[in-house]
Amino acid sequence: MLSFLIPVYNFDVVKLASDLSSQIKKIGIKAEIIIVDDASDAEYKQKNSKLNTIDFVKYEELPENYGRSKIRNYLVQRVLYNNLIFIDCDSKINENYIKNYLIYTGKDIVYGGTAYPQKVDEKYSLHHYYGITRESLPITERQKNPVLSFRTNNFMIKKSVFEKVKFDENIKTYGHEDTLFAIDLYKKGYNIYHIDNPVVHLGLIENLEFIKKTLTSVENLLLIYKRRTDLQAFLKKIKLISYFSKIKKLYLCGAFGFLFK
Repeated sequence: MLSFLIPVYNFDVVKLASDLSSQIKKIGIKAEIIIVDDASDAEYKQKNSKLNTIDFVKYEELPENYGRSKIRNYLVQRVLYNNLIFIDCDSKINENYIKNYLIYTGKDIVYGGTAYPQKVDEKYSLHHYYGITRESLPITERQKNPVLSFRTNNFMIKKSVFEKVKFDENIKTYGHEDTLFAIDLYKKGYNIYHIDNPVVHLGLIENLEFIKKTLTSVENLLLIYKRRTDLQAFLKKIKLISYFSKIKKLYLCGAFGFLFK
């Protein structure tokens, strides 16, 4: 018995929901697909209005934007089953996606991985390059550091585990909510199990917008680093925090800040 949870913001999710529905029928399992729209623009709400006609789908539109963490916590409040699979709305699943997860329903938390399209338009090149080099890692690489290799775009978790380690709703914008979630899971004694069941990330953003979102992500990381002093030793394993710590010890923050302006 599986609950698929898909938070949506400004993306057409009909194809993803249809593919999940088809696999559920083919396998013959009890399942639900819960989709919540986080106050998208009218054109995307119109496109996603078809979701109500797809088997197993429960679709809801929020009157205001909850943000990346709060909406995931909200989705879990609506589930019927204990095995939860979170999927980002801009994902494409493989033909054995559900079967691959069913093998591991005995695990507390399982991450399936991320893939990217082989070729993209030049205007998406920064996001694509970052995704290929930093996120689209083979399982052998992810297993070397299972906590920091975790992403929230494609994972399965027991509801009973999630209720003990929810997403931090203080993080409302893009970036590192998955880092904090994974570390908190680890601190609670849960191991993240990695498998080879990637989704393809379709929602690439243009270069300038990617730079802006990366800045927001870095600001979130710094916020976590300052606010969660109990995690600082672990966070220093992240390259950016590691470099920042070394620069700070050498009293070179001002110089580097001026240089990067």
